[in-house]
Formats: sequence, C-alpha cells, structure tokens
Amino acid sequence: MVDLLKNKYLHNLALLSIPIILFSLSQETIPTNKSLCLFSNIFEVQCYGCGTYRAIMSFLNVEIINALNYNINILFVIPLLLYIWIKKIMTYN
Repeated sequence: MVDLLKNKYLHNLALLSIPIILFSLSQETIPTNKSLCLFSNIFEVQCYGCGTYRAIMSFLNVEIINALNYNINILFVIPLLLYIWIKKIMTYN
C-alpha cells in the first residue's frame, strides 16, 4: 500500500478524493447528541475544538449558518485546511 501511494498520480487522486467523499456524506452523519470531547464532559464547558467536525460537514453541505453556529472558528479552519490540502498536492515529490 505504501508503494502505491509513492506514485504521484495515485497520491494526488487520494488527496483529491477526500473533499468528494466528505461532500457525499449526508447530514445524518453529523452527530447531534452528547459530545465525545473529554474536556467538555469533564469541565462541562465547550473547548475551542467542540463542534469543528459538525461545522466542517455543515460547511461542505453549504449550510454556512449551521457551520458558524457549531463553531465560529470554522472561519479560520476551512482556509487553513484548504491551504494545507493544496500545498500538499502542489509540493508532492
């Protein structure tokens, strides 16, 4: 498997398929019940990461208001993830 990912085309294909797979997931995959966050469960306050997964999934499903309600930090996370993703594709040797 590692040898297959050394191939530039297969590596780029794997990276390009990530957003397509995430976009194809339905809204039902977003957990809305009790959080699994250890910090949140122990101290009963939300940490900075709480709701990030739900926010990303809502953003990918073009539900911007829901994404912002889940976690306002999504305004910084999405551009950062896009930058890292594009840089990884462009600089692969």
